[in-house]
Amino acid sequence: MTLVTAVVFIILSTAAIFGWLLASEQIPQKVATLILNLTTNKYLVLLIINILLLIVGCFMDQTRL
Repeated sequence: MTLVTAVVFIILSTAAIFGWLLASEQIPQKVATLILNLTTNKYLVLLIINILLLIVGCFMDQTRL
């Protein structure tokens, strides 16, 4: 039981560090600016986000063992 708890805390602490790094480097703002520079049409923005999530999801599925 303690091993499972330790693994969960390691995952949470790594996610917190990664979130802090993204926020400090302003990555979400840069990505939003990049997408909005391509188009301001709300449907195209949603389409771009969905395509990006589809591509990322294909790679993330393969990393699972």
